[in-house]
Amino acid sequence: MTNGEWIPKSVGGYDKRTQAEVGIYYESYNATLEEIAQRARLTRGATAIDIASGTGTLAIEIAARYGCRVVGLDPSKAMVAFARRKARAANVAGVKFLVAEAPFLCLPASPAAADLVVTTYAFHHVPDADKAGAVEEMARVLRPAGRIMIGDIMFADRKALRQALREHRDELEPEYFCTTSGLARIFRALRLEFGFDQIGPITWLASAKKTGGN
Repeated sequence: MTNGEWIPKSVGGYDKRTQAEVGIYYESYNATLEEIAQRARLTRGATAIDIASGTGTLAIEIAARYGCRVVGLDPSKAMVAFARRKARAANVAGVKFLVAEAPFLCLPASPAAADLVVTTYAFHHVPDADKAGAVEEMARVLRPAGRIMIGDIMFADRKALRQALREHRDELEPEYFCTTSGLARIFRALRLEFGFDQIGPITWLASAKKTGGN
């Protein structure tokens, strides 16, 4: 996620397409963001980090709903500028958007700085070899009982992934899609409590919690 090749050329167009759920990538977009916002259950004074925050929709919603502090990180200067304008237009305080070159692998936050780390529709850009390190970095910045939520296109196993790529060959590119079984192994190795919920035909929400012993 450092070369920027995946970033849409038109940020405004991307914002409209995602919220209108255009294409198979985003057919469960609004339901996924709403599910995460509902589950966030943050108190005033809490801190959330949104990795690859894009145009800021989820970060702004969480900040507005809970009155907490949210930091959105994205490698695209255009995305960050758009998100800042959106936050000002919505008159939402407590949300800040920053440019971060490699937000999944190097979070600009100290250990135990966050109560929640979220990312939506971006984890499939992280190469398979870096996924464990990315989750470990999320866990590093969590306080005890802090949570991770990853909403993205996922598949139960490699067989389901191969089948989806065949069925949707005109829309799904062979990116670094997660399997829930593979992500479960990463969570287990980090001693995180975890679970998975299927939001749409190919969209899942992975949730993990940092226990006191981590």
